[in-house]
Amino acid sequence: MFSVGLAPLKRVLAAIAVACSTGVLGCAAFAPRPAHVTAEHLDPLQAFTVLKESPRTYKVRVGSLRRYRVSAPFVGQEPVQVYDLPAELGELWDEATSEALYGNPHRSAQMLEAIVNAEPACAECRHEYARVLMNLANKEKLTKKRAHELRYRALDEMTIAGVLDRECPSGAGAFYPPTSAGRTDIPLLPRTRQAGELFAAGNDAFNSGEFTQARSLYGVVVQREPTFGRGYVGLGDVFAELGAYQEAAEYFTRALSVDSTDFLAWRSLAECAFASGNAELAKEAAVRAVVNNYHDIESWRLLGSIGNASGFSVRRRRISKRVEVNEIARGSVEIVLDSLAAPSSRAAWFAYAAVRSVWRYEGRFDARFPRSRDYFPTYDEEMEALAGLISVWRATLVDSATAGVQPDAELEALSRIAEEGYLTEYVLFEELCADNPDVVRSFSPALLLRIREYISRYVISGLSV
Repeated sequence: MFSVGLAPLKRVLAAIAVACSTGVLGCAAFAPRPAHVTAEHLDPLQAFTVLKESPRTYKVRVGSLRRYRVSAPFVGQEPVQVYDLPAELGELWDEATSEALYGNPHRSAQMLEAIVNAEPACAECRHEYARVLMNLANKEKLTKKRAHELRYRALDEMTIAGVLDRECPSGAGAFYPPTSAGRTDIPLLPRTRQAGELFAAGNDAFNSGEFTQARSLYGVVVQREPTFGRGYVGLGDVFAELGAYQEAAEYFTRALSVDSTDFLAWRSLAECAFASGNAELAKEAAVRAVVNNYHDIESWRLLGSIGNASGFSVRRRRISKRVEVNEIARGSVEIVLDSLAAPSSRAAWFAYAAVRSVWRYEGRFDARFPRSRDYFPTYDEEMEALAGLISVWRATLVDSATAGVQPDAELEALSRIAEEGYLTEYVLFEELCADNPDVVRSFSPALLLRIREYISRYVISGLSV
């Protein structure tokens, strides 16, 4: 599927190897005409040709990239440490958090969003961004829908902050209700103020251990609003706390009949099944919780606990990107290969960068999305870039079979995922859902089934590499 001709590829790889060994490679324009890609699928050799014939200048060097070791807190996994912000972002941080902007949370949120986009692994930045978003939701005159969106985004940022740094204050308990970011098209909040107050009172009673009172309040909520799934989740939690696991499971199931993508209902069902000794149902429900909210820390922890009890391990397969592509000046693009990457993998990562460069800078994105004013990464681009990465990596192994090349564990795992036909599911789950958990709501049942198969094959059981 991803193979290319080895004879010409060997020559390309030899040239890349020289460039990587010296640390710098410059590709100036060889022709005054822009490159056009007509093939339906862009392979590495096409990408190399496009870059060669481009009026732009492409410079390749080996350098240091910041390591963002962001991962869900599985059982036994240590939290990531946060680093200091660069000087220019530090100044922006000081301005965003200054007293001068205390009364202007909208402007402060804009600045903090820019910082988070530039430094996605900074837990403190995400925590502060979440705090400002909550201020916006509570103080500004907004529509109910917009206020809900801001609260959900705040919770999502707070959740990610907790993944990055376990010492970062979670504050999630202050966000009402606990839910995923951005889901405003389904009834995650009661439709009426009265029902909302009853639901909040039920939560307070539950947290205080007054389960009889909580049961009564949740019961009134679902009577008034039978399409409010979280009310059934509350009732199920009450019965679970009382040890009535069968009744609890029935309420969780009823909540899922209202919204089958509610990760909290799936997580509660998994907890109930796990406590009652039904390990298989617990695993299935926990997997569905993870699928429906990639960022939910508790779902990942629960899946890890089920794995510890059932004899399987949990490991995300998202690979570390070992290359960056940046426009350093008008008409000049720099490709930086990670100095920490194994030398044997640099050619493959250059192929990945070449495909991404053709998409962003050589018109492939514009041809695919002619009405878009701004570039944005797409599923098709990532699939083609990963295909190029895998094909060149395989060719490198074949070409260097007798040279004692050390295999790259991440690339070997990704290569096997592609060979077995699950590259689409990898991209959708490990990358798209990781960046935007709510996109899962647009997936078909067949695709969701394939993603669960992917998790069962690679995330849960893992690959022997």
